[in-house]
Formats: sequence, structure tokens, C-alpha cells
Amino acid sequence: MKRFMYAACSETEPKFLNNPAVITASYARYEDMILLYFETTGEEIKPEAVAQLDTSKTFGSETWFRMAEIFHYFEPENDEQWVRKAENKTSTILVNKLHYEKVAGYIFYHFMYQNEYPTGQNKYMSIWNLGNYIFMYSEAPTEPISPEETAGKYEKKPKHLITWDDFAALTEFQKPDWGKLMNEHFKPWEDGEQKWVPLTTNKNS
Repeated sequence: MKRFMYAACSETEPKFLNNPAVITASYARYEDMILLYFETTGEEIKPEAVAQLDTSKTFGSETWFRMAEIFHYFEPENDEQWVRKAENKTSTILVNKLHYEKVAGYIFYHFMYQNEYPTGQNKYMSIWNLGNYIFMYSEAPTEPISPEETAGKYEKKPKHLITWDDFAALTEFQKPDWGKLMNEHFKPWEDGEQKWVPLTTNKNS
């Protein structure tokens, strides 16, 4: 399984294409951007093979701009672990803003969090970055990661991974209050609130 999120500038809505390599796909609009999330059976395919979009606006020479994934709770080891068990699932794409000077820190802390807590209640959630904007893909009902799916997976940590405890051993770093730490990174919206804003999201059938 591979997952992707792309952005494109368009005043029109995309149309999903029938592609057997696509597990699921969803899109949402934020201002003049179309945000397209999709998963494949393992192939790296272009967004043009997932959805048709009529637009003359481009990112340089490309219609779609690929975002960087900065966080997910789960990486399946086989196809069976990624099968959705809940029925009538819906998907939601949410948007948030970061202070420009806090973008690198936000990515760093999520890298640490992902290494330290490789489990969670939202198996299919992921976070993506575009400039100082971050986008979350989420599904409902949520599906937790079972203990069987992570058994033995993190007992022998690869040498290149670092956790909060590893980092604290090298510095004076203290494990943070996560909610307070994230609020330091979020840029307030016009109403003064720091929050994830859900966008109207369309899912392929």
C-alpha cells in the first residue's frame, strides 16, 4: 500500500476515474485548491490516473503538486492489515495553519511521536504538509490498531530511529505536554482560535 496527497488549483471539481490500482480516494476544496488523497495497492501512480480535473492553472509545469507526508499512525506489513473492517466509512480532510518559523519543529515533533507511539485509535489517519499549511486525512468510524498488528514490530528499534528518551539522554529536553506544544505551533485563524477545520470531503464509491 502507498498513500499520496496532492494539491491543484482549480475552480472546477474533479471527477474520479475507475482505476483498479486505487484502494480509496477522496478530495476536498480549500479556497482555490483541490486536495486529493488516495491509496494504491503499491504502485506509484499520477493523480491524473485517479481523478480528471479541468484547469489551466499549474504549479510550474505540473497540474498537481505532491505534498509531503509528515505523520501516520500505522504502516501495514501486508495487504490484510490494511483491509477496512468497518462499513459505511466516511472520509474527512481537515486543514490547519502553522507559524512559518514553527514548520520544521512541527515535523520534528511528529517524527519523534511516531517513533515513540507507533499505535493509535485512528489507523488510517495521516498528516501532510504544503508550505505552512497542514492537512489531515481521517476516516470515521475510526479503526484502532490491534496489538497483533504491532506485536514484535517495535521491540528492536532500528538504529536510525530516535525516541523522546533517546533525545532526552543527549540534551536537557523534557517530554512535552503534547496539546500545549502543538498550540505553540498552530497559527490562529481569523476568529482567534487554533484548530483543525474540517472541509467538505467527497469520497469515491
